[in-house]
Amino acid sequence: MLRLTITLLALFAFSPAYADESTGKVTHIDLPTYSKIVLFGLDGMIAEKPRCNRDQQFTINLATPNGEALFQALLVAKANGFNLKVTGLNTCIAHSRSEDVKSILIQ
Repeated sequence: MLRLTITLLALFAFSPAYADESTGKVTHIDLPTYSKIVLFGLDGMIAEKPRCNRDQQFTINLATPNGEALFQALLVAKANGFNLKVTGLNTCIAHSRSEDVKSILIQ
C-alpha cells in the first residue's frame, strides 16, 4: 500500500501541469442569481482549456476567500478597458461549463 501511495505521488508531482491562460479585455460579466459565482469572458482565446470549459469563459467563486478580490480586479479592468491575463485551475467546479480562476493579472 505504501509503495502504491509513493508511486501515485511521484506521478502527480512530475506530471506536466497545464496552466490555462487567456489574455484580453473583458467581454462580459454574468452574475447569476442562483449561486455566489461570477462568470466572465475575454476577447482572447483560452490556451489549453479543459474539456469541461465548453462556454469559453471563466468562473470566480465569491464564496472563497480570494473570490471577492478577484471580482474587484475584474470590475476595475472592465471599467477601465485594461487587458487581463487570466490563469485557470484546469477545473470546472464552481460552474460545470466554465473554468475556475487561479489568478488575474491586470496588464
